[in-house]
Amino acid sequence: MDYNERVDVVDLILQVLKEHEKNLDSIVLQLGETVNQQNNPSKTSTLGHGPHKLVLRNWFEFRDKCQHSDTIAFDIEDDKFKVFSLKNNDFYIYFETIPETEKKSRNINDNLTKSDNLFFTEDFTKINNGKLQCGLPLKVIKEKTNQTSGHTTPKMIYRTDPDQVKQWLSEELKTEKKSIIFGWIDF
Repeated sequence: MDYNERVDVVDLILQVLKEHEKNLDSIVLQLGETVNQQNNPSKTSTLGHGPHKLVLRNWFEFRDKCQHSDTIAFDIEDDKFKVFSLKNNDFYIYFETIPETEKKSRNINDNLTKSDNLFFTEDFTKINNGKLQCGLPLKVIKEKTNQTSGHTTPKMIYRTDPDQVKQWLSEELKTEKKSIIFGWIDF
């Protein structure tokens, strides 16, 4: 192989390497966007063009963006109240932790403070006014569990009625009840 042929082969190899470098840069950029989306769960969008997935933690912002939605779904899973909304090809999620109210009092024979005594009153709803931060009313079921060694653990357990949640969401989001489902939207 003479000198000119060797130079042509090296040029060809360099050209192929430059193309691979451009492809790798594009892949690294897409990977970086994916990692940033996973590290920033408050707002996520799909790569390229298309629908967006927005996770909102402020109910009023969610309510304003999701009024007149195409479809709304809600679910209560573990200790989270979740609302999903599909509007104009965008997917919105709101979730809120349902407060857990369980408190061990001191020994029954000890003097109880005013806040300790609140757990033993008939109106357990004073603690959270019987509502989530978004305003959804909750039904409160009260329960007192006696523990060993003279301690009592008062608990508040919250429940919701799916029909009442549908009605509440319909009013809050100005969407017909027939467009609201008890479940979730898989996106």
